[in-house]
Amino acid sequence: MSYLEKLKSNSKTNLNRLVNEAQKLTKKSNTEDERFWRVDRDKSGNAFAIIRFLPIPQQDAEDEKALQWVTKYTHGFKNDSTGLWYIEDSLNTIGQQDPVGEYNRTLWNKGDEASKQQARKQGRRTNYFSNIYVVKDPSDPSTEGKVFLFKYGKKIHDKIMNVINPDEAFGDDPRDPFDIVSGLDFKLKIRTVDGYPNYDLSEFDKESYISDSDGNELSDEELQKVIDGMHSLQELVSKDKFKTYEELKDRFESVMGISSNSNVSNETRKVEEEPKKEITTNPKDTTKEDEDDDDLDFDSLLDELDD
Repeated sequence: MSYLEKLKSNSKTNLNRLVNEAQKLTKKSNTEDERFWRVDRDKSGNAFAIIRFLPIPQQDAEDEKALQWVTKYTHGFKNDSTGLWYIEDSLNTIGQQDPVGEYNRTLWNKGDEASKQQARKQGRRTNYFSNIYVVKDPSDPSTEGKVFLFKYGKKIHDKIMNVINPDEAFGDDPRDPFDIVSGLDFKLKIRTVDGYPNYDLSEFDKESYISDSDGNELSDEELQKVIDGMHSLQELVSKDKFKTYEELKDRFESVMGISSNSNVSNETRKVEEEPKKEITTNPKDTTKEDEDDDDLDFDSLLDELDD
């Protein structure tokens, strides 16, 4: 049999193989760390799921400062001059100075709009992490009834805060969306707006006992499995998970094309020599992207760069 005849006879088989490989690549980011849950969007870029935010995991319960979420700051930008990307977790997460934040403050203090615009482009993004129980996920029913880590941005976090600390003008009482029994289901609704995922229509439901996808309340035995399945949040932001200041500085200078003898590098070193200050949310480190980071689909960008 000639190769042409073989290609003709195997055309259907080849198509099936291509489809399977394409599906694997599409789910690549979801399989990198099975602890994390991400809803799959349809061809229109829309998605719907119901999840339940969970309380402080048992592994973190002895830490008096532990919350039901942890916050992580990340820098992600491309230097058009070198064509290189800088995608790293910021040391601000663990209360330490970060070379990119210091450099951005140097830019901002120059006062000209071009420098400020560059600082905004290189500003940090804020991500939050919580444990969730998946009530319903039409895109992947196999995740229903299971516990995962969930990464989300400021818009969803604001919705959580609005439930915990509602505006008194509306007469709403504070509610605990993380309560293991009488919490709130969260209806995650993702639409694509101007090419980006939008979470504005996502909302919390009324208080209810935690249930499965069919609406059946979980038994004590099932609840215990949920508790046992939660992951440590503090482990995500432990100091050993971060690169050192020197490693980040070397990477940043490489991306920026900064030599050790350049004026820009001297300016950066001057900032580094200043007394260390307590890390706070600084408007000079915050950008429009930081405020709307839910809509940036930063994970999709990371997936593309992995190739």
